[in-house]
This record gives sequence, structure tokens and C-alpha cells, in this order.
Amino acid sequence: GDAGTAFIHVIELVRYYALLTEQAHGTVILHSAAIRHRDSDHVVALVGAKGAGKTTTMLSLLATGDYVYFSGDKLLLDRAGAGLRVRGWPDYPHVGIGTLRDHPGLAQRLGVRLTADDGTPLPDRHKVLIDPARYLAAIGGTVQACGRLSRVILPRIHEGGRQTRFSPLGA
Repeated sequence: GDAGTAFIHVIELVRYYALLTEQAHGTVILHSAAIRHRDSDHVVALVGAKGAGKTTTMLSLLATGDYVYFSGDKLLLDRAGAGLRVRGWPDYPHVGIGTLRDHPGLAQRLGVRLTADDGTPLPDRHKVLIDPARYLAAIGGTVQACGRLSRVILPRIHEGGRQTRFSPLGA
């Protein structure tokens, strides 16, 4: 592979080791995108299998202006007082072509083509790896330190399902 691919593999190895260390100290690792309410420390986790619609749902909620980006792929959860503290996890976003078709301005800001070199449309489920700094700049996001888990949404939009919302803190 090329040097860029090798670099990402080294980064992923270090990240994996750090996650194992977190788990050994009682942290729960959740495969989840997340947003934070603009005016509070309340975090909404978007949880689901790969391709369920986490990123699509996140981008739609960000577009309302009520939320800001918190984390794109993983959340670290632990107890803090009477609630659950969540911390975002830096990642190399993998964004689906279908999501980018729904957000063409984002695709343009990221410089991602939605077609192959021969002009054939790429499949919706095809994912592209995005440089994290470029992604944050394109969605207007910043890195968030931590917050309080207030809601969990289980998007299933790519299965034709509806979103299910949970409020673990009774909020």
C-alpha cells in the first residue's frame, strides 16, 4: 500500500490500543455518531449498525441549527455523578455516497465525486474516507471535550424504518 494507507493503519493501531485501555478502566465504547445541543452539554447519541443512517441523521439534525457536531463514530461512556458522561472520539470519517447525494453541498465542500471516473454513479452504500480536519471544516464542527448523555436515537432510515428515540435520563 501507499504511505497514506500505512499511516492510517498506524493511527488505527494506536486508537485501538487506547480504546482497550479505556475499556480496562470501565469505560463503555459505543459505536455511535453524536451531536451536542448548541446551548447545553446535552449529547444525543445516534446508535446503529454500519449503514443504518447515523451520519445522515446527524447531518439533518445539524442543519436545524439546534445542534453542533460532537463525534462521528464512537462515544466513550462512564458514570459521572448521577448521569452518564460521554466523550467524543476523534476519527477518520467514512461517509456513504448515499449520504453525500442527500447533501450535495457537503460533497462539494469535501471534494468528493459521486461518480466513478467513467461517469457511472457510485453505489449509495460505497463509503469514502475523509480527512478529519477537512470534514470538521466542511460541516462547521469543532472538537468537543465531553457532555452528558441525554438521548439515544436508533436510526434505521436505510432499512426503510423509522427512528426510535430513547431518553436514558428520563428527560
